[in-house]
Amino acid sequence: MTGGNLTGQALAAGLVDEISYNIAPVIFGTGVKFFGDYTAGQVLLDNPKVVEGDRVTHLHYRVSKG
Repeated sequence: MTGGNLTGQALAAGLVDEISYNIAPVIFGTGVKFFGDYTAGQVLLDNPKVVEGDRVTHLHYRVSKG
């Protein structure tokens, strides 16, 4: 699933097990909030698994269940 309101709704419903980010050195200016208009409670993430690539860093977070 991609970012935006759909992801925020899935987080609020407790349907997300893992969140992955890909960070690259590019500036796009304005954009869309990654989790849309998410206003539900705090979501805790475990420590990330970090995978370094060529000009990109991949971060994989498990959503903490406790």
